[in-house]
Amino acid sequence: MPFSISAGIGFIALFGVAVLNGIVLIGTFNQLEKEGWTDVIKRVIEGTKIRLRPVLMTATVASLGFLPMALSSSAGAGSAKTISHSCNWRINHGYFPYAFCIAIALHHFQF
Repeated sequence: MPFSISAGIGFIALFGVAVLNGIVLIGTFNQLEKEGWTDVIKRVIEGTKIRLRPVLMTATVASLGFLPMALSSSAGAGSAKTISHSCNWRINHGYFPYAFCIAIALHHFQF
């Protein structure tokens, strides 16, 4: 599937979701630090466990919301399909690498 303007718009829309997930994870890590969790690795693992369910629920709802766009066959469905495919791929495959990158950044830079 070629990259198009519609796919680019889908990626831009997902950057907001990714940033909000990162803010939620960093906030949870900082909250655990205030509660006395001093080991960074344990704090990252526990914070990711705590926030896994809400993030996966958000991803599931967003994926289901893009489903009609992915299955449409009416006029103009080509652009809708590229948006939905790019968004669904990022939503379904993006949380774990993103959480891993935040964990590494937290470990090295101590936000």
